[in-house]
Amino acid sequence: MLRALVEAGIQPDLIVGASVGALNGAHFAGRPDIEGVTALADLWSSIKRPHVFPFRPRTLVGGITGRQGHIVDPQGLRALLERATTTYQRIEEASIPLYVVATDTGHGGAVVISEGSVVEALMASAALPGIYPPVEIGGRMMIDGGVAANIPVVQAAYLGATTIYVLSTVPPMGALPDRTAADMVLRAMVLATAPIVAADMAEASRLADVVVVPLPQAGPRSMFDFGTTRQLIDRSYHSASEWAEKLMDAERTLPLTQP
Repeated sequence: MLRALVEAGIQPDLIVGASVGALNGAHFAGRPDIEGVTALADLWSSIKRPHVFPFRPRTLVGGITGRQGHIVDPQGLRALLERATTTYQRIEEASIPLYVVATDTGHGGAVVISEGSVVEALMASAALPGIYPPVEIGGRMMIDGGVAANIPVVQAAYLGATTIYVLSTVPPMGALPDRTAADMVLRAMVLATAPIVAADMAEASRLADVVVVPLPQAGPRSMFDFGTTRQLIDRSYHSASEWAEKLMDAERTLPLTQP
């Protein structure tokens, strides 16, 4: 989707992301061009499930028995985030202003992080509850930004955006599998946050023009399944390219505004 927008000449003035969207946004904020998008696609295509979800007996037992609040060692995720942000280390050094959204475990609200270590902010924003451990930033414990702001459009509007392009990584409910316990965690999270997303979209639409880039048609995919990454990237690119072309054609045929 990013590649289609760049090819259509759409360049952001700021980037706001939560969870995996924050990872994509952070990479693009450091390399906001076709080469950067290509590198991001290559990065995702190189990832296998054990790289970011290394289920190990000791960690699983620790989470189940209450010795710790997570079941996955976060070091694999950290390594991925370090690979995604090689062009800068602090958020304020990004080529495009970047805002990373996480969830404060104390009050349950969304927190916008705009300075400090980009990797630490992304670790917090991607800390899936129960899967990864919370991350402490500024004396507050943070978890996945998707809990409080699965699609952080309100945060973008409050930051001054007048046109917001939504590149959602949240699949429709029909594309969410329910075969495993982990699948059910994701499904429950999407269900629980759906009313928040609807309210946020309505509020953001009142403050700015909200443009949703359509998702491609795809069958159920587990968040632990990295076997069809390149296929999904290609399908998303073609879908978004067709959409962007129609959008540009519509804008070119608009009548001129009289003075």
